[in-house]
Amino acid sequence: MYLSDENKTTRVFRTRTLVVGCCCLLGFFVLWLRFYYLQVIRGSELSQRARDNAIRVVRLPAPRGAILDRNEEILVTNQPAFSANIIIEKVSKAQLTTVSTAVSDLLGKPRDELAANVERQRRRSVSEPLLISAALTLPEVARLEAHFYRLPGVSVDVESQRYYPQAPTAAHILGYVGEIWKSELDQAGFHGYLPGDLVGRSGVELVMEKNLRGTDGREWIEVDAEGRRLRPVPAQEADPMEGEDVDGTPVPGHDLVLTLDLALQRRAEELLAGWKGAAVALDPNNGDILAMASSPTFDPNQLAGAVNPAYWLELTENDQKPLMNRAIQNTYPPGSVFKVVVAAAALSRGLVSAGDTVVCRGAAWLAGRPIHCWKNGGHGAMNLKSALINSCNVYFAHLGNTVGIEGLAATAKKFGLGTTTGIELRAEAKGVVPDPVWKKATKGEPWWPGETLNVAIGQGDLLVTPLQLASMIGAVALQGKRFQPHLVRRVKIPGEEQIIEPAPVLAAEVPMSPERYAALRAALLGVVNEHGTGTGARLDGILVAGKTGTVQIVRRDQWQKNDLQMLPQHRDHNWFVAFAPFDHPKLAVSVFLENGGKAGAKYKTYVARELFRQYLAPITAQSGAAQ
Repeated sequence: MYLSDENKTTRVFRTRTLVVGCCCLLGFFVLWLRFYYLQVIRGSELSQRARDNAIRVVRLPAPRGAILDRNEEILVTNQPAFSANIIIEKVSKAQLTTVSTAVSDLLGKPRDELAANVERQRRRSVSEPLLISAALTLPEVARLEAHFYRLPGVSVDVESQRYYPQAPTAAHILGYVGEIWKSELDQAGFHGYLPGDLVGRSGVELVMEKNLRGTDGREWIEVDAEGRRLRPVPAQEADPMEGEDVDGTPVPGHDLVLTLDLALQRRAEELLAGWKGAAVALDPNNGDILAMASSPTFDPNQLAGAVNPAYWLELTENDQKPLMNRAIQNTYPPGSVFKVVVAAAALSRGLVSAGDTVVCRGAAWLAGRPIHCWKNGGHGAMNLKSALINSCNVYFAHLGNTVGIEGLAATAKKFGLGTTTGIELRAEAKGVVPDPVWKKATKGEPWWPGETLNVAIGQGDLLVTPLQLASMIGAVALQGKRFQPHLVRRVKIPGEEQIIEPAPVLAAEVPMSPERYAALRAALLGVVNEHGTGTGARLDGILVAGKTGTVQIVRRDQWQKNDLQMLPQHRDHNWFVAFAPFDHPKLAVSVFLENGGKAGAKYKTYVARELFRQYLAPITAQSGAAQ
């Protein structure tokens, strides 16, 4: 059948229309199926994923508690700091390297330094931002924000940073904070900590970590496509899944009030500047540490955020060991200061009276060996008081030989030597009080009688810390009562009236009659006020009692009268311990100058005198005004 051209055209058109129509229907049907799949079958899941892309739950780190001195002057607090971070889930591994390099160039910091910082944190949870650089300045923040367009995933956040406003004052006591180590995250004591969290690394920051650390909170925020924060999202808008907690206000850590007197601590550190050594000042009536200085020192602010590798290297490789707290972490022979313990050991056992004398001719032969006095010609006839005033070696060698090593060791331990004091700091050294049992256990050798003579004049294997000697002289000041030294005065819970105030702890008593303590204390008063070795500590209006000590580092045949002819490490150590006021002691002081030499022999008493002046002069003035 022949069809006209018109009919052929109509038929083709209808066929094409039908095909197109079927295709459109099929397309709409497929699209409808896809919508059904997305909206009905996976609707709930995809809705949550879409919400997660726009709204993120973030942790709100709790502020660490503040640390204050006894007068509530701020020693440690927190301050806001800008940091550059990357949202890991927004960048690939290749982009991460490129971005960190770009940030390094913008901040003018070494590329390898920031790359190493990024690499250390690679295993952090993707839900937590990765720190690129901390403690940014405002110009650095401006440069980064101006280049956000080529820095995917990078954001600038404000976070809390530890701040030590008095630094470097009290650095060894306060300590510093640092990032938690990966190995610590699995330990029971760090439950709830996350990679990147700051923890106490030394000092009070370390020991009181559980009190200072608060409870983290959480909030919901809206973010853009790059993961940068836009705004906080109220709970009703966040629409959390069932079981999710939105309202999580962070709870700050507890504030600590220390026993420290900031003015006295600052003065102690000023006096020690340029010397190696330590100075401890405590209240013998309760064990309050009023000052505990160690020199040289460091700046904890340099360690509070991102640690400068150059500064850390400077601290750790410095042969002066500025990170060491010489007041408690290192031990030294006490020298003639130990004669106070020898006198107490003899008096408490009734082996000597105040009037018993020994003739010093400059040397003596005891226990099969010679003992030399520091005064070549000798001191002549010495009793207990004159022997302490003149620090006569011959007299105390005789006295120590009479008491015996067991008696000396027993009394020394009652005064707190040879063991830790219990202060709230880590790495406190025990020291050594040698006796036959100790020597057999440590050296496998018997005790020789001549060793007792070395101990009696504060030499040999005898080792103590400056804190131990401050505690010892404080016990003498109180006629035998020794309180445990401590740093924490109060723990304050923010937002509550509750205050935890530890009570003073009586650590030990050294029994002796009041008359015998009076004889010992009178001799120590004479050391300072009757032309003895401690006259440099004398103060007008305040009676100071104390005892000096010198520790020779080299043998007598190597010793030089001129310090300049000796290597610095061969110069004498210098000690001075004292208490005041004599009748009503309020302050016990221990001063130690490592390799202080001839200059230190005079300076040690000056340091103590200035500490007494700083702390006691206002008290004395107030007492006089009240009367």
